[in-house]
Amino acid sequence: MPVGKTPVQERTPQLAVPQPRQFDPLDALWSFFTSTKVGVVLILLTLVTAFIGAIFLQAPGWAQSSPQSYASWLVERARPHYGALTDFYSAIGLFDAYNSIWFRSICSLLIINTVACTLNRIPGIWKSVFQPKVVMGEGFYRNSANIATIPAPVRVDAVVAALSKERYQISQTQEGAATYIYADRNGWAKLGTMF
Repeated sequence: MPVGKTPVQERTPQLAVPQPRQFDPLDALWSFFTSTKVGVVLILLTLVTAFIGAIFLQAPGWAQSSPQSYASWLVERARPHYGALTDFYSAIGLFDAYNSIWFRSICSLLIINTVACTLNRIPGIWKSVFQPKVVMGEGFYRNSANIATIPAPVRVDAVVAALSKERYQISQTQEGAATYIYADRNGWAKLGTMF
């Protein structure tokens, strides 16, 4: 073997082992706020806390104007109803439930969830309005409420003309012997879910 040369080694193909995905706190936060389950829980929490605010006496505006007025209201109005628990209820904000930090926090989280879910849906809605999928799987057609099958041979251009006359926007695709037609009259209406 000549000097400086190394024998050729056979290379065995290395299988690519998928690397575990690293934790991304922003991605986890986005996933949390775009979850509809979180939205449902927040709506239920808002409902429960609003109900709590409706059940408990709420301090009127004049009582909240100063600590002395509030203390006077507690003694005169709240203590006869709630007795020894009055101070505890006051400390956790039940007598000013709709202005309490916990009620405002739940409402703020619900707003963030709603905005995040809406922003998360924009690309899919945009695509369905401007680039609708014409060919779908058989399950879609089987379960669709708005579908028409034409058993007799009909010219495609006649169907397209009839739909166009009714002001439908038409997209069509040919696959083998089948012609798929997508007709939508109010495609822009899908953008309304973003507002």
